[in-house]
Amino acid sequence: MGVQRVPQERARSRMDLELFQRVFEAVFKTKPPMNEDALTWVRYAQPVDLARIVRLEREQGNAYALLRHRVEDRLQRLTPTHGPALKDLCGLGEAKVRADMLIADIRAALAGKIPWAAVDRGMLLIGPPGCGKTSLARAIAKDCGVHFLECSAAS
Repeated sequence: MGVQRVPQERARSRMDLELFQRVFEAVFKTKPPMNEDALTWVRYAQPVDLARIVRLEREQGNAYALLRHRVEDRLQRLTPTHGPALKDLCGLGEAKVRADMLIADIRAALAGKIPWAAVDRGMLLIGPPGCGKTSLARAIAKDCGVHFLECSAAS
């Protein structure tokens, strides 16, 4: 059997259950023990996650559990559960007003009320350390129910 090519648009999207099962079976020579909880994390699995498990040379039986743990751990780090919501932040002036507008647009797009093309593509937050840039970004993500990845030019 030769190498099957995945269409480019599918390769860029999140991994679906069918693709995950095919890749897992090809890599670990066994079918993954799929159950309903797989729906919550499999779509966030990345090729690097599989490669890491292979590099660790773990037993095939543990591969699924290790992969699940790796993906769920990453999702937990990206999910803003702590910190204030936007309404709880003080000050921030115009940035808070614009953030509120962005949150409304993202919620509307998630609900299918407006197309994603109508949502602003980004927001640049600049200022000295300690002025609330990260808190504002985390609050936006928390209020929208989306993942938050904190990074800076220094890191």
